[in-house]
Amino acid sequence: MRNHNVSRLQVERDDLNGERSSSAATWRMLLCRTIGVSMVAGLLLSGCAKQPGGQVVAVVGDDEITLTELRAEARTPAGSVGPEAQATNAAALARLVDRNVLAEYARTQGLDRSPDYVARRRQIEQSLLASLAIRKLAGTPPKPGADEVSRFISANPTLFGKRERLDIDRIQIASPSDRATIKALVDLQDLDATEARLVAQKIKFSRGRGVFDTASIDPAVAKQIAALPNGEIFDITSAGSTYISKIVGRTPIVAPPANWTGAAAALVARNQVAAKVEGELDKLRKATKIDYEPAYRPKSASS
Repeated sequence: MRNHNVSRLQVERDDLNGERSSSAATWRMLLCRTIGVSMVAGLLLSGCAKQPGGQVVAVVGDDEITLTELRAEARTPAGSVGPEAQATNAAALARLVDRNVLAEYARTQGLDRSPDYVARRRQIEQSLLASLAIRKLAGTPPKPGADEVSRFISANPTLFGKRERLDIDRIQIASPSDRATIKALVDLQDLDATEARLVAQKIKFSRGRGVFDTASIDPAVAKQIAALPNGEIFDITSAGSTYISKIVGRTPIVAPPANWTGAAAALVARNQVAAKVEGELDKLRKATKIDYEPAYRPKSASS
């Protein structure tokens, strides 16, 4: 009986040893498979490294520069060839590479998390989206009729038959907050007296000569200015500056009448598009809830 127990115990030990041996073999097999899979994965990853080719003209670190980006940077149409196009593309690609290198450096320095970056990124993104929205709202450019074009030419002589280059003597100041200050300077009707007044009041100014084409400003304003006699003092305000001015010379720069129709049609179409976009934008403003801090509320905004 005892021999039988010994034999059975030996068998059980042999079975246990066999299981251990089998288990060890299994682990070795799994380990080998894991190592093999890891090696294959590494080979696959190394084989998937980004490389230039096709639509990718360069790879800077992990960032691809595509042919579309290059054309947008170079502003060259598809299919452009020749030494000039090649030089333009080469310069554009150099700028893109430098921009990518600097952008990656900025990221490593944490500059992409700075308040200035966040604000500028938002500004750029909104500006791009706004321009795309305007293009969408504008739709297909209109084709003005012959009567519309003819009326436009007649209503805007400073753009066509009475277009002039005006030589101006002017004094430039920062635009004052009240209209009365400007009116008082214009009423002097003498630029030398205006200059003396500004010196006495310790108001900074600059004086010099300038020219402007009557076709370069709003036609209604140009019409009023062109109607003034030489030497009469007038004022015009633009971009935060006011100019107390007088006309000292005129030169006609009338284009051939044969060129008027095309230019007028383009301006009529542009004005129609602008009016359409402004109308659609006004609808969007009214449909959007806009709250202002009282100190920043525009006068045109309802309470």
